[in-house]
Amino acid sequence: MKVSWKLIVGVGALKRFVATVLLLLVFISGCGNDKYVKEIDEAVKIQNQKQEQLAKKGNGDRVDHFERKDANIYVYDKDKIIILAYKPLSNDDEVHYYAYDFSDKRVSYKQGFDSRRYYQQHDADYHEENMTN
Repeated sequence: MKVSWKLIVGVGALKRFVATVLLLLVFISGCGNDKYVKEIDEAVKIQNQKQEQLAKKGNGDRVDHFERKDANIYVYDKDKIIILAYKPLSNDDEVHYYAYDFSDKRVSYKQGFDSRRYYQQHDADYHEENMTN
C-alpha cells in the first residue's frame, strides 16, 4: 500500500515547512557577514578623519565627511586588504579608491598602493555596494 506524503502531512503544511527552511537558510547566510565588521569600521573611521582633513584644506569642493552608506566596500581576506570606493569631491562623479591593510591586529592606510587596479584584478571575499549614481 502506497501512502503519499501529501496525504499524511497535507500540501499546505509541506509548503510552509519548505518556505520556513528556505527563510532560515537566507537568514543564516545573511548573518555570516559579521566577519569583517570591526576591520571595516576601523577603516571607515580612518577614512573619515582623512576626508575631514582634506575638506578643511580644500576650497569647498570636497565632501565634509566620509560615510559607509555612501561607499562601496571590498574585502580581500587572502591579502588582508579593505578597499573603500567613493566620490570625495562634491562636484565630480569620479570614484576614488582607498586601500587599508588589516594583516596586523590594527588597520592601516596603504600609502602608494594602486587600489583601483587591485580592485579590478581581484575578486573580493566580501563586498557592499552602497554607492548610488
